[in-house]
Amino acid sequence: MIPPTEENLRKYLEKVSSKVYSAQSPNYQLQAIRRCFSLLPGLARAKAESLFFRNPKETSKVKKSYEQVWAAGGVPDTLITVQYKNKIYEVSALEEKKIQCWVLTDIFRPCEESKILEVGSGNGLMTLSLQKALPRHLFYGVELTKNGCRQSYQNLTSAKSFHSDYRKEKSDDADQSTGLPKYLQGSAAHLPLDSRSMDFTYTVLALEQMNPIFVKVICEIRRVTKQTAYFLEPFIDFNTSVTRRLYIQSRSYLNKKASALKELGFEILGAPVLLPSKVYRGYGLIKARPQRS
Repeated sequence: MIPPTEENLRKYLEKVSSKVYSAQSPNYQLQAIRRCFSLLPGLARAKAESLFFRNPKETSKVKKSYEQVWAAGGVPDTLITVQYKNKIYEVSALEEKKIQCWVLTDIFRPCEESKILEVGSGNGLMTLSLQKALPRHLFYGVELTKNGCRQSYQNLTSAKSFHSDYRKEKSDDADQSTGLPKYLQGSAAHLPLDSRSMDFTYTVLALEQMNPIFVKVICEIRRVTKQTAYFLEPFIDFNTSVTRRLYIQSRSYLNKKASALKELGFEILGAPVLLPSKVYRGYGLIKARPQRS
């Protein structure tokens, strides 16, 4: 399997995109300005909600919303606009998930047999795809919603996976029979797992929905992780433009810098790595090791 280097990611995006153009083009810059103005009503609404009502990302509200999403079968695959470096690509939303899976597969492939946890596993397709690609590991998912867990086990029986679509070559172990991912329903702020029971932990655009409980979640991830945690999240480090900051604030998404992990007992390993992201919300990879007292 080829590594997801910057050059390989660019080539893949060019291959699967219906359109490719520069982020500096006048038309795109005009779109960005229009997007800023379109976000202002949402920003005002989010501010009002946070001042006079419960936080829009309160756990109970997020749970109710995603119960409905997974009951309806999940988020439909639509055409999205992705930015990577200085280029804009039009791709299906599924391609973004494939790239996330590609990156995580490359991370965990060299590791010895491990227990690996996804916090906020949704409908379980990521854990299922990683399990099929890396059968010597055992993957776990903790999901807040009952319908998400139900959908995860339904996906196990139908063996849905999007991993093989982008894989250039099969590894010897990819087609062997494997164990199945295990799913648990529970809050990320109170993970239903023993301390240091997981060798590795990762999140994929899950913390963005957990701004009010961010501290509790990171402390819980630190508690259950034995070796390393990987965060594919929209930290402020990846969202410095006016458009992206307005979008995140209008949705009450994660508003933390990656350095917040240091304050909560993690050592950040290496520099943050930018990944292809929707033009209005950037995210990247943060690798961190839990520090023990």
